[in-house]
Amino acid sequence: MEDTTYSRFLSRAIPAFFSLPFAIVALSVAFGPARFDAASYHGSGFFLFALAFGATIAGYAALSFTLSRQKAVTFLACASVTCAALATVSVLAGAGLHRDFFSAAFQYAMALPALYVVQAQKVFYRSMQKRAITVLSHAGFVIAAFYLEWIMLMGYAIATRAEPRPIESMIYNVYNIFLTIELFISARTLGRFRKNRVEITPSLMRLDGKDITQLAGVKRTRLLYAFSTAEGRRLRCPEIQRLLYGVNSGEDTDTAASGPECSRCDPESAKAAQCGRYRSTYNSILELKKLIEFLEVGTIVTGENRRHVLEDGWRLVAFDGARIKAIEQIPGELSGK
Repeated sequence: MEDTTYSRFLSRAIPAFFSLPFAIVALSVAFGPARFDAASYHGSGFFLFALAFGATIAGYAALSFTLSRQKAVTFLACASVTCAALATVSVLAGAGLHRDFFSAAFQYAMALPALYVVQAQKVFYRSMQKRAITVLSHAGFVIAAFYLEWIMLMGYAIATRAEPRPIESMIYNVYNIFLTIELFISARTLGRFRKNRVEITPSLMRLDGKDITQLAGVKRTRLLYAFSTAEGRRLRCPEIQRLLYGVNSGEDTDTAASGPECSRCDPESAKAAQCGRYRSTYNSILELKKLIEFLEVGTIVTGENRRHVLEDGWRLVAFDGARIKAIEQIPGELSGK
């Protein structure tokens, strides 16, 4: 599924999911087995269906509008009003129709922080500070833990037969489980958007503004810069040979790339490992891969078939939310002055 198709799917699925509580309760009240409850609904089934349909459609439209807001303040205001309105309708239905609708009100209240975390990991992380992203991600985990505790308490009540409507309660709990999972996944995704930023020149590397050139080393700094500036962020073995040997040893770059050792290397024979320079190249790639993975900014990948590594080369891939940016030497900014 392409990104655009997946994004369109999410833009419809998320508001649909969060608008479901009233309809779930209405269907459980209408068709649930526990009609002996003293507060059971005895009115028209058509009216109940029409009310549930109307509340769901209105909730879906309001939540779709809310999730289209790009500014945090506007989104929070729209989400608060929408969830409060849906919860109010559920409370009124609980007081006048059936007390199970109070469960829908509770679920709409639970949806508000989940909605904010979902929107933050989709939109707001671009403008949020790293510390704010971390705090909100951790808050999402804490709230998800509270939701999980509530689900466990409800499960205990059902298991001990303290809950008079076990089937209906299990249905509501299933929705709560999916809500908790959604909140947990969104919080985890948001936590990865801590926006670690690496700025790189041929001789200097900075992580979030801090000079880490000594930690990275000259060779890995130069290699990462080469990856960052290469087309498609991909380098092949001869290009890395030229970087590591042609520059370091003073050897002519064309000779380094197409000299005797490289000219005799047959990608189909899979004997590259017998080449001393290839082994050195591979070790350099592995060292760089370990470094940028440790810094949580990216990794180095090969194609699906590693036997074609000489033809396909290696590719630099940045992690979600991280940036690896090649820049020119800026006096004063990158020199630490």
